[in-house]
Amino acid sequence: LVHDAQRRGHCPPLERRCLANLKRVVDEAGASIVLTTTWRLDADQRSFLLEALGVVGLSDAVLGEVPHLMSASRGDEVRAWLQEHPEVSVCVAIDDSDAHVASLSETLTPGRVVQTAMHVPGDEAAEGLSDEKVDMVIRIFRAQLDSCDLMT
Repeated sequence: LVHDAQRRGHCPPLERRCLANLKRVVDEAGASIVLTTTWRLDADQRSFLLEALGVVGLSDAVLGEVPHLMSASRGDEVRAWLQEHPEVSVCVAIDDSDAHVASLSETLTPGRVVQTAMHVPGDEAAEGLSDEKVDMVIRIFRAQLDSCDLMT
């Protein structure tokens, strides 16, 4: 997938494997996507990302994006979005940044943050949203849904 923004050097390539794995999360867990990436802040990068999600059939899965709060952490942005959407009680955050994972872990109920790896020397399949991480995310979603069912 090559977008004009990528040709201009604004966007690194996205791996189809990772996009397919994200689709698996959406399909198997019944999840939606809320963009937290800094790519949401740049029109070219956002367009490229949405086009890539559309290629794998995830256009309708994008529910929205967290607000951009100047000088706030990723966790603060997610908290703000969740406060604006009290109907959302089941969520999992996926990120590869140590700093973002730390702030998300402070914001969300324990066990709702999955950290991916940007680069794993010698093991490309372990990078990004790997099969192992997808299984973990789906288990977390299902556990939350089971917990909700027990409460009703």
